[in-house]
Amino acid sequence: MLEFDPGHWTFWTVFLYCLGAVYLAGFLVFLVRFAVAGRRVRDGGPREAYNKVLKGFPNGFYAKMMGKRPL
Repeated sequence: MLEFDPGHWTFWTVFLYCLGAVYLAGFLVFLVRFAVAGRRVRDGGPREAYNKVLKGFPNGFYAKMMGKRPL
């Protein structure tokens, strides 16, 4: 049976786990941001605000990954 023993991990193993955790947290944050921006547009808000959320880094990266397009 495999045991969970982070005491034997190298620096790079810890670094990659932390990088993955940051990436996952960013994905979840932007998932919520895109949902909120989309809801505001459906409720009659300005489309420019939604399009602005889709631009920039890392917003544009996550938007492309989720298939979001400007309105």
